[in-house]
Amino acid sequence: MFFISLALLAQDVPVDADTAKAAPQCARVYMANTPSKDFSGFAQQLYLGMTAVRAKGAGDDFLTNSVMAMAEAMGPASEGSPTVAACDARFPLARSTTPAKLPEDAADRDILCTGVVSMVAGASQRIAKDGDTALRDEAMPLLAPFVQRFEAARKVRKIGEGKEAMARAISDSMRAALDRGNLEALFLSCKKLPG
Repeated sequence: MFFISLALLAQDVPVDADTAKAAPQCARVYMANTPSKDFSGFAQQLYLGMTAVRAKGAGDDFLTNSVMAMAEAMGPASEGSPTVAACDARFPLARSTTPAKLPEDAADRDILCTGVVSMVAGASQRIAKDGDTALRDEAMPLLAPFVQRFEAARKVRKIGEGKEAMARAISDSMRAALDRGNLEALFLSCKKLPG
């Protein structure tokens, strides 16, 4: 009987069919199996939080809801969780470090990259508190040029003035970019754009 119980515990559990449930399920699996407080870990968790929120159809406050979903998913993985391989198969972009393909349109690309660089700069400040300043040193100098690029894109896309309009445009762009890659993969591409 003991061996039967062990065999049942060792069975692979499928990733939930509902993406809104599967994303936090896999976030917990990744945290349990590859605990990481570095940028890659943050990018994975944010990607899965954003994926869950997009699947739920959460309205206008996409980025805030994504960060909240990310925080909620940080509990321990339960017994009978899917494997890392099953989560990788379901969400192949969550842990990818291959540079993402950016939008062809310059305005769309600049809106997306402004959001990406802003988020990376924010994350890099938290990471730097633990002593690793390399990402901060790379991201912070990119922030001002990308904000300027956003201002040019704002005119092309007729985005309203103010921080709220900017946040909405970036949020919509980040939601659409989930099919391109996680924050790390997007940053790898955005930072290569000419200054």
